Amino acid sequence: MKRILCWDDKFIEKSTGVTVLQHKPEKKNIALYCDDVWEGVHNGYGNIVKVGDKYRFYYRAMTGVAEVDDTLSIKGKECICVAESLDGIHFKKPNLGLYTFNGSKDNNIVFHNPDCEVDNFSVYYDENPNCPADEKFKALKQKVNGYAYPTLEYYASEDGYSFRLMRELPIIGCFDSYNLTFWDEATQQYFLYFRHYHHPDGTDVTPDTGCDFVKDIRDVRVATSKDFKAWDEHGYIRFEEGQPDIALYTNQVTQYFRDKRTFIGFPVRYIDRAEDKKNFDYMPIADRRTAVIAKEGRTGTALTDCVIMTSQDGFNFNRRDDAFLTPGLENRYNWNYGNCYMAYGLIETEAEDGRNTEISFYVGENYRIKNVHYRRYTLRLDGFFSWYAHNSGGEVITKPFTLEHDKLFANFASSVRGGMKVFVLDENDAPIDGYESYNIFGDTTNRPIEFEKPLSELKGKTVKLKICLQDCHLYSFTFEN
Repeated sequence: MKRILCWDDKFIEKSTGVTVLQHKPEKKNIALYCDDVWEGVHNGYGNIVKVGDKYRFYYRAMTGVAEVDDTLSIKGKECICVAESLDGIHFKKPNLGLYTFNGSKDNNIVFHNPDCEVDNFSVYYDENPNCPADEKFKALKQKVNGYAYPTLEYYASEDGYSFRLMRELPIIGCFDSYNLTFWDEATQQYFLYFRHYHHPDGTDVTPDTGCDFVKDIRDVRVATSKDFKAWDEHGYIRFEEGQPDIALYTNQVTQYFRDKRTFIGFPVRYIDRAEDKKNFDYMPIADRRTAVIAKEGRTGTALTDCVIMTSQDGFNFNRRDDAFLTPGLENRYNWNYGNCYMAYGLIETEAEDGRNTEISFYVGENYRIKNVHYRRYTLRLDGFFSWYAHNSGGEVITKPFTLEHDKLFANFASSVRGGMKVFVLDENDAPIDGYESYNIFGDTTNRPIEFEKPLSELKGKTVKLKICLQDCHLYSFTFEN
């Protein structure tokens, strides 16, 4: 045990006056403007990849969009583009010269196939140390096979710019979403998360039963592999008992970069508000919504937002059904189908104060209305959730654990009046002499917690922590040597 994230109550044995709070991200700058002629109103499905000292942002652009009355758009052929950044705050488009568009190779296109639809093309850097050098960059793409089931194609690249088709993966699914993969060092296997559908009664959609895009439910499936060739399919990811069966458009599952034991995902939630469509008379594009519904059907009445789900094994998830991202204060370009699609990946960037770092991620804006741009959002490190007690105070006692380190640090934020205090207890909840901290207040991601006696004297013993909070958020605590 090294870092404990205060994102749920799984490490709490008992508590009084403490709740788990979910936090909203801060909206920051437009990190990437997609206003070139090969880009358009259907840009989406972005992901960020760290390569050396640079970040690459891969995203789907459009090569032939025809707009109808500035609200409706007709999809044309897609291409995959890349932008680059040194700081993760501002991205620029390299001139790659790989593909011709309108008679010129002056563009940032890394993949284009005019003979087929490229709805999704997700790129990842393989951290498996045994991966061949010419397959370090992996990409997944749905292949549409007429009226037959689609398949999932695997592409590879040595440099992340020139991709070659390797094979189709032996996995059954629909794949008409953002399908993603990564190497898990702890279990020595690849995880693959992908789209499929099931009927309201829980049975799978098949070519025989067909798919009703209004009534059938989009779900997230998981498969694993030791070698990226043979795959074990595990069915849907599982949620905690009692959670409603709702349509999830994407999954965006990744391993949290500060604690690889924790899987975190940001699924887009699809909700059709056709029964409440009177609201649309007062909302963005009200003057054209009737035309949208007439031409597009469900995509004129459906809306999307984003929630968080977390897991310790990659199969069983705790999905929070309070929204993490919503379309936000109404303007001309939101509260529309396609809002709140997070690009895949979380990175650590410098904060505006120049002294701290924070989590950055990216969300597309204006989908299907005008050119999509990607806005950066931020949270403090570990700041998706916290244990919190009001000014009246509260406390938690952790589950027992074996102390293996001799230093303790806390990521917390208190008011001027509030703060926290930490006690080390034995297995029977009795305080251990010499292990009561001073009253701690402030706002920092890495405060040392000091005791009268050194923690090293307790190494190898089974202990608990009692943490008393007053108008204070505790985001995580970390043991180190």
